[in-house]
Amino acid sequence: MERDRNIEARGWELIGLVTAELPRESEVTSDADAWPMIAAALTSRITGTMRSILRLLPDGVETDAGILLRTLYDHAVTLAWLAADPAPTRIRRWRKDDLQKRLKVDDDTRNIGEPLLGPHERQQMEAQVARITEPSLPPLTVLAEQADSHWEGQIPGMGLLGEIKSFRGFYSLVFRHNSFFAHASLLGLNPVVEDLSATHRRVGLEGHYEGTGPYGMATLIFGFVLYVMADSLGWPERSQITEVFERHPTD
Repeated sequence: MERDRNIEARGWELIGLVTAELPRESEVTSDADAWPMIAAALTSRITGTMRSILRLLPDGVETDAGILLRTLYDHAVTLAWLAADPAPTRIRRWRKDDLQKRLKVDDDTRNIGEPLLGPHERQQMEAQVARITEPSLPPLTVLAEQADSHWEGQIPGMGLLGEIKSFRGFYSLVFRHNSFFAHASLLGLNPVVEDLSATHRRVGLEGHYEGTGPYGMATLIFGFVLYVMADSLGWPERSQITEVFERHPTD
């Protein structure tokens, strides 16, 4: 299918723009100079997820690729939100959220007698949280809206705040929709259950997706990430990203 071939070629070429820039080294002494490292690391993680999504394309499965797309989106929004204002204040809020979640995981594992953190490590984390006076990180929807308010009009192909092709729009279309596949939901069983009659069902292995599937959307969000990086840190070049999309259209 020509559309799938274009999506696959587009995805791998976009990945190539990142692999040409990594690895990168930077000095990190505080939150004030941590942004280049954080941005590169988030982009690396997003690129790895994009690579895993593309490797599923020959099988044409929707569910596992959709779950990975959900993860890619989560990282993309976080990157776009931080890049909109990569000041120490936002980085500290993000770091505070990370520390709080680690402590919660440790609370849970302690309840079953298997603490993940030693007493000294936990004490250090609690002290770090106490020193961060900024408020906690808002929900992902708010991060997406705040990212949109900064990046709308700056990223080619991106809609306005709340439109489908925006970070907030993708929350409904990508994150919420693919939650049915990420969790054991009844709707998430649809790709493997066939209705033979009003009462008769057949369960099989997942077949090739129908419609547009998650793959083209993954390359679109990945492209948005690269445009954010181009504007924030100067790599890859915006023209290189645009040329990839022009070479491999899907509409």
